[in-house]
Amino acid sequence: MANYSSGGLDTLWWSPEEYAQLAQDLTKIGQVYEECVNAAAEAINSLGTSGAWTGYLFNQLIERFNEQKAQLDDDATMLTETIPTAISNQAQKQASANNGTVAPVSLAALSGIINPSETEDDGTGKVYIDPTTVENGINNFVENLNNASTNAQKYKELFEGTVAMGFNVSKDIKLMGASVDEVIERVYNFNEKFRDLLEQCATDSARVMAAAQEESSSEAENIQ
Repeated sequence: MANYSSGGLDTLWWSPEEYAQLAQDLTKIGQVYEECVNAAAEAINSLGTSGAWTGYLFNQLIERFNEQKAQLDDDATMLTETIPTAISNQAQKQASANNGTVAPVSLAALSGIINPSETEDDGTGKVYIDPTTVENGINNFVENLNNASTNAQKYKELFEGTVAMGFNVSKDIKLMGASVDEVIERVYNFNEKFRDLLEQCATDSARVMAAAQEESSSEAENIQ
């Protein structure tokens, strides 16, 4: 990544090469953002696939997460592809106008946000939870989304310190800064709200499992 604080980059009147470098740096930050969101999704998914948390309450959580998947994918695409491509296109047009050329941005590959899987539910309301493993999984989820927020903020700071200051940057590209702000707000809110939902659902699952165990013990005593 270019050293944008070194004073070597003219943030007032940019060359096509400077545009091209910025596009390349932004797509890399966008890719890291998606990797962090995917790691958060996997933290939840692994709770089910490992058997640490199963049953209808966990499945309700997965449904809620997957309702947000399309937006999470769109945000990763905005950071990794849409904005860098717009900047790269302007670099190429500017170079062409001066009888020069610059290579188009090499976009970072997106893998797509995973869909966490629901666990088997026999319809009887059976629930299982390993509290320690689930607590660690929730902490992992939160940490990874915090990392996603940090990378989105890094993206914003680079965008605002470069694109927003450039005299020869198109208005349409500058307006994309609002989209970056929206991504930051969404991932922060998603982290806060889903963490609360995870913790409440874990508490409910432990209560349901304890009640089922108590009922089973009582039935066994009655048989004896």
